[in-house]
Amino acid sequence: MRNERHETYHQLTVNDIYAGVRLSHTNLVSEAIIPQYLLREYHARRKRHDPSYKFEYRTLAHLPTAHIAGCQGYFVNPAIAGGPVYWMPKFDFSLFIEYNRRLKITTFFTVPPIYLLIAKSPLVTDQFKTLVHAMTGAAPMGAQLMAQAEAKLGCPISQTWGLSETTGSVTAMPWDQHDSTGSISPLLPNMRMRIVDDEGNCVEEGNEGELIVKGPMVANGYYNNQKATDESFTNDHWYKTGDIGVYRNGMLYIVDRKKELIKYKGLQVAPAEIEALLLSHDHIHDSAVIGVADPDGSGNELPRAYIVPSPTLPGDAVKNVLTEQKVKDFVKMNLAKHKQLRGGVVFVEAIPKSASGKILRKELRELSRREQHARPGARL
Repeated sequence: MRNERHETYHQLTVNDIYAGVRLSHTNLVSEAIIPQYLLREYHARRKRHDPSYKFEYRTLAHLPTAHIAGCQGYFVNPAIAGGPVYWMPKFDFSLFIEYNRRLKITTFFTVPPIYLLIAKSPLVTDQFKTLVHAMTGAAPMGAQLMAQAEAKLGCPISQTWGLSETTGSVTAMPWDQHDSTGSISPLLPNMRMRIVDDEGNCVEEGNEGELIVKGPMVANGYYNNQKATDESFTNDHWYKTGDIGVYRNGMLYIVDRKKELIKYKGLQVAPAEIEALLLSHDHIHDSAVIGVADPDGSGNELPRAYIVPSPTLPGDAVKNVLTEQKVKDFVKMNLAKHKQLRGGVVFVEAIPKSASGKILRKELRELSRREQHARPGARL
């Protein structure tokens, strides 16, 4: 039974509008119990095949607890899983990998920027040898980065997807299954999903659309903001996530946030797809893509890439090895015509990101406004 009198308000900031997500007791219990049933079923299957099998749950808290991933992952889920949580006072990558080794961590959830560090840092050797399973979420992670990080970890990584408004994950991969194509895993039990167009009609399988969901993890709405609640739910109470996805070959994929898609000549360009490609480049450490206005006044948006060169490249070499034109040529060889970097390439020291690992595109858009009279490709 839904207990409306026991609600928590998970705080978040969206486009500078302060809101509280009304998470009920039922939401929190459902998010704790349903994924754990899958985990217990996995352990039971392993035990049937190998009576000596034993799993010890140990995880490392290193993400902000103000984010739903930290709140649910460190306070709630471990209590159901029956294992300890070791806490880092603040995140430090060298300490993070050392604590994994010293504390014999067996499972954790973390965000793509940390997997990027794991994949590309020479500091990572055998610190993750006790890790059995790793998960990622909060932002899309491309298949190539996933493969690189898995090679360093020595265990599979699965992607999960969810929002504060869904109390965290609504998809999860069973531990004895693996997908290497970059999908966000199957829908959890008791959850329902539709993929719809701008008019709310279900799209045909294989076509992109907005993911809308129903189920026991979905919040009741927004605290003291009936307008936002009304705008976020359909008349028949499906929650509109704002994420664009596609169901293809039996797998579910996130394309991008609806509001972040770049519109070029009537075609949609997903920044995450270009970013995933750029991260596969040997000399690119990190990247972010936004749309900038076409100066011809056509209303088109042109993809622009912000690039962090690999720290292993000497400063002088960067200017020759990783030029704007070479980055553009790399994209040209791998992506369709409308996805080209017509907005230019800008080299930066770091990509602005939130504490949960999401790219702060608003800051990049503000940066692009300051750059509008500067030459694309300039190093800032």
